Amino acid sequence: MIYYYNGDSRTHSIYEIRNRHTNRSYIGQTVEPRNRWSGHKNSLVCGVHKNRFLQADYNKCLTVLEHDNFLEFHIIERLPDSTQQERNQRELY
Repeated sequence: MIYYYNGDSRTHSIYEIRNRHTNRSYIGQTVEPRNRWSGHKNSLVCGVHKNRFLQADYNKCLTVLEHDNFLEFHIIERLPDSTQQERNQRELY
C-alpha cells in the first residue's frame, strides 16, 4: 500500500484511495491524512473495513496478486479553512 502525501499532517483534505489493479476509487475526507490512511490499512488487513465494496475489492486483489501494493492514497484537494458542509459538498463532487 502506497501513501502519496508529504504536506501538512493536520489539514482538512479530500482524499482518494485508488486500486491500481481495478482502477476503482474510494473518496473520503479527513483532517489527519496519515492517520486516516493508517486506519484504512488496518481495517482492510483485518478484514473489517466498513465499506464492504472496498473490502471485497481489496480481498480479491490480494488473493490474485499476492501482495497489497495495488492501493494508493492521494490527497485530491486541501481545504484548510473550510466548514463541514463545504467539505461534504467537495467530497460528493
